[in-house]
Amino acid sequence: MGKTRNRKDHTRYGGNNNKKSNYNNHQYARVKQQRQPAVELKQAPVSDSVMQDITKNRDPEIRRNRRGDIIYACTYIGDDKYEYWVEYDNSSRPLSFCDNRGYEWKCKYNSKGNISDYWDNTGYQEKYFYFANNLVIRKNSFGEEIKKHISRDKFITRETFIKTE
Repeated sequence: MGKTRNRKDHTRYGGNNNKKSNYNNHQYARVKQQRQPAVELKQAPVSDSVMQDITKNRDPEIRRNRRGDIIYACTYIGDDKYEYWVEYDNSSRPLSFCDNRGYEWKCKYNSKGNISDYWDNTGYQEKYFYFANNLVIRKNSFGEEIKKHISRDKFITRETFIKTE
């Protein structure tokens, strides 16, 4: 009787019951793992320029400063990418221009805010002289002189000089 009693006690208190509870705990842990949501992989952020190259997006792009002046522009001509940058002073007058093909120019303004010098990287230069009666004379590096009468309330830039007759 001693042996059977030990067996019964053994099976009742620690034998098969422990095995069964271990199996159930292991099975419960497996179910618990399955219920956890799968970790979603987030895509790394891609910059706009890389995204345009990947998707072959050929839409023109324009960036402006707070005043609305174009400071960057990008457009595609066939498969060639053309982009340029413009810098302005506090009065929205263009100071410099640079593009991705190597062309650039710069401007200087006098104390009254009118253009005084213009030059580019090809060696071309222009000087502006102001006289009484709204007379403006432009001398360029080729030796040409152009005289114009310009009466304006705003500053005189190279663009306004070219557009007036």
